[in-house]
Amino acid sequence: MDFLSGIFPGSKRGIWSMAKEYLISYLLKALGVDPNGWIASVIEVSLANIAIEDIPKLFSDCQFLTDTLVKSLPEAVAKKLMVAQGFDGVFSNIMRNVIVELIYDTKFAEMLKEKLGKEICSKMSGLKDKMSNLVDGLKDKIAN
Repeated sequence: MDFLSGIFPGSKRGIWSMAKEYLISYLLKALGVDPNGWIASVIEVSLANIAIEDIPKLFSDCQFLTDTLVKSLPEAVAKKLMVAQGFDGVFSNIMRNVIVELIYDTKFAEMLKEKLGKEICSKMSGLKDKMSNLVDGLKDKIAN
């Protein structure tokens, strides 16, 4: 694996992401989610890109969610396109992950984070307020 790291920076991360994607894909199939659908692809890639202990941040930290989506959406699209063209193997998965890592560090990704972040954060703050009001209302009903 050190050989690959010398040629393709980020390949260790790419290999680990690929392994997590296979596991998540297996779990999605077990739950009855169409493994060939766009939603499964985005869920699979998004969860593979984050540590398991960070999953709650997807629902509470708008910047974390934005970063995850900016990284995962292009990768999910690339994955769907590659599979459709018959490129679905270990090497193509590693290459896809490495290429996405390289793209993630560009001005394009920064612009996407900025624009998408504004939308996501405004929506999340509205959702957070609604959830807080719901919890307060439930507390009032229980107290009375």
